[in-house]
Amino acid sequence: PTENTTFTSSIPMRRVDEVRTPLPIGRSIAHGGTLILDRRGLVTPTGVIGTLFVVGDGLARGYFGQPGLTALRFLPNPFPSRPGERMYDTGDRASWSADGWMDFHGRDDTQVKIRGFRIELEEIEASLRAHPAVRDAAVLARLSEGGDKRLVAYVVQEADYLNEEVTDEAAGEEQVDEWGMVFDDLYLKDSPLDDPTFNIIGWESTYTGEPLPAQEMRQWLDDTIERIAAEKPRRILEIGCGTGMLLFRLAPGCERYLGTDLSQEAIHYLEKTVGDRLPQVELVCQPADVFEGIAAGSFDTVILNSVVQYFPTAEYLAEVIVGAQRILAPGGCLFLGDLRSQPLNEAFATAVELFQAPEGMALDALRLRIQRRLVEENELTVSPSFFAAMQERTPAIERVEVHPKFGKAHNELTAFRYQVILRFAGAAGAPKRVDPPAGAVSVDGGTQEIDLDFLRRRLASRPDFLAARQLRNARTASATRAVAYLDSGEGLATVDELRQSLATGASAIDPADLAALADEAGYELELGWAEPGFDGRFEALLRVVGREDEAPLSSWLSEPRPAAGDPELAQYCSRPLQGRFVRRSVPVLRSFLGSRLPDYMVPSAFVLMEELPLTSNGKLDRRALPAPDGARTRARDAAYVAPRSTMEGKLAAIWQEVLGVDRVGIHDNFFDLGGHSLLATQVVSRVRSVLGVKLPLRAFFETQTLNKLAEHLAAIVMVLDPGRDSAQVEIEDELEEGEL
Repeated sequence: PTENTTFTSSIPMRRVDEVRTPLPIGRSIAHGGTLILDRRGLVTPTGVIGTLFVVGDGLARGYFGQPGLTALRFLPNPFPSRPGERMYDTGDRASWSADGWMDFHGRDDTQVKIRGFRIELEEIEASLRAHPAVRDAAVLARLSEGGDKRLVAYVVQEADYLNEEVTDEAAGEEQVDEWGMVFDDLYLKDSPLDDPTFNIIGWESTYTGEPLPAQEMRQWLDDTIERIAAEKPRRILEIGCGTGMLLFRLAPGCERYLGTDLSQEAIHYLEKTVGDRLPQVELVCQPADVFEGIAAGSFDTVILNSVVQYFPTAEYLAEVIVGAQRILAPGGCLFLGDLRSQPLNEAFATAVELFQAPEGMALDALRLRIQRRLVEENELTVSPSFFAAMQERTPAIERVEVHPKFGKAHNELTAFRYQVILRFAGAAGAPKRVDPPAGAVSVDGGTQEIDLDFLRRRLASRPDFLAARQLRNARTASATRAVAYLDSGEGLATVDELRQSLATGASAIDPADLAALADEAGYELELGWAEPGFDGRFEALLRVVGREDEAPLSSWLSEPRPAAGDPELAQYCSRPLQGRFVRRSVPVLRSFLGSRLPDYMVPSAFVLMEELPLTSNGKLDRRALPAPDGARTRARDAAYVAPRSTMEGKLAAIWQEVLGVDRVGIHDNFFDLGGHSLLATQVVSRVRSVLGVKLPLRAFFETQTLNKLAEHLAAIVMVLDPGRDSAQVEIEDELEEGEL
């Protein structure tokens, strides 16, 4: 142990067959010593397990500056060789063997007593690690709000095992189908506005769950339209046309406009709304990766706006890009709008959870919520470097342009999303450039403090061209600083303290304010986001109005760079399928432990982690393991009522499997347990296969709790089989699929 100057014990090893298994920890070295004592402080006989203590000349005096911890671990030696000698309590459990060697038996602090049973936590941890999905595990006994001890398992999943699961092609197809179901249900609802060409149904804030304001959505749409219209498209294919917000603005200026969507309801809505007004518009219901029947070179522009986040994998996105290239004419472009930024994914999750966190919440609990959101992410987030990697793999991609969103509103669309234009070979424009023209003024926010006044002073000298790199982004600054605080643990304990720390900070620039400055000074502005990194910094190019250049301003933007080597495309994206398998793994692991251990040794809660926390010495830091979400657990425990009928029991079992929770009561709310639309579709599918009933997806939003959903199912059964009275509504175990 570190508390001893060098070594405490040693064992000679000459040949492998001389050494017993498990490996002993040997005998004490010279000038040192060890004691194995029982709980009464008496020396243990041979073969009897006790606590291992270290004595001798090499023992430390204690912990520097920590008298309390020193007194706890450095105890008076009951068998001193000189007055005042102390011994160190290692916390290890050991025994003497018949040949005089010490055998190791785990840690004292991993043995707990729960409901009268003595439990070895290391035995549970070893059983967990025996499952191929588990790379590492730790188990703690934690006190619940009611004062009783509960076992909590902390699991790090095995990457290779998880990779095989989340790249499963069938799972990807299932995810795409589920999104189709979500949007079919969504587009059955009425538009919140009277204008059918500006239908913003489903555009809700992740922070509040409320619809985004129409004014902010119009700014978002105007920026998108302006960017696409600048390409002067004549023949457009829009993949994922939805309610047609782009179509109704762009199609009138086109000779051909093909809109496709995964949702049949979206196509029905557009067919009804378009009518005979736009004869150049064709509408087809099909997935994004289907290009059959479209001739090569048919279009000059392909649009994927606010669609990519619903793709299941990075490989699926790559397939769509390759398909789009085939049907584009020489010099065509692919516009990918409203992309969720992978480098800023943690900052976004942190911003959302910090906004939603109640006052007084501990930062450990906040960290756990953020981690859960990241692990259970069901949308595809993409790094700009993905498109650089695609450019290396696809020589026809001549240039990659990355732009942050314009707009005055501060919301998740303007802060954490961006748009990309892929230009394909054959364009008549200027050659690629990534450096400012000769004589340009360049400033770098990575090496100097730059704010709006600094740029205003630079523009006062009227340079023809100003290139500003690494500008601190006011839209992401608070979220990225919160990530830094949580990573460093700078003495903050609660979300209130974190919010106060974020109230003041270094100066940052809002892109909307920079646009206003450019207009005021007589400059045209282009924004780039090739390397947003984890703090969201951006670049800005300003060119004096009236200057003649052979290339558009955007051609001077920096292009994203791929990672060194040749990493898989998946390294540049999140894994939307991961959350599906993470939730599924909890009941699998619980069942696996149940087959190996008695019931009282199966943890009641599982926390899935990216890594287990370690001390500075590289040991597991059990004190840093976060508690499960206490507020949610307490609320569920207080309101828990077990299922009362076969119907409620079957529905509860389905919820447990889909949500990855240990139990579900009849008053539990599906969305409070972590459910969302995509998970609701999985419940719908399982209800159909297990109970033989086709449950409408919207029933979840109308009922939400398990008992009300069970009543809704019972009503469906009564309609399908009116001869049964209310006492017969339960669906028996032996009911075959489709019998109803």
